[in-house]
Amino acid sequence: MVCDGVGSRPADYLASGIACEEFIPAFKKIQDSVIENRIIKAIKEINSKLLEIEGVNKGLMSTMTMIILDIVHEFYYSVNIGDSRLYGLKINELIQLTQDEHNLQVFVLQRY
Repeated sequence: MVCDGVGSRPADYLASGIACEEFIPAFKKIQDSVIENRIIKAIKEINSKLLEIEGVNKGLMSTMTMIILDIVHEFYYSVNIGDSRLYGLKINELIQLTQDEHNLQVFVLQRY
C-alpha cells in the first residue's frame, strides 16, 4: 500500500499516515465474507475519518494505491484512488493497471 497526501490540502502527511495506519484495523473488523466488500467498506471508513477532522487540518485528502493478494484463489485486488499509478510487468513490458483520477473504478479484481 502506498498513500500520498494531497499537497494542496492541509497536513497532507497526516492524511496519508491515517490512510496507511487505519486500513488493516478497519479491514479486520468488518464482518463480510466477500473480500471486495470488506476492502470498499474499509476505504469508506478511512474516508469518513479524514472528513471528520476539524480545525486547522480540516479537508484532509490522500491518494491510495494498494494490492491485496488472495493466494488461495489466485486473485489480486487492486485499489487506486487519485493520481498514483500501479504497473504490472509482463515479459519485460510495463503495463499500466490503474487509471489516474478514475472515481468510478476504485476497485479492480484480476487473476494473477
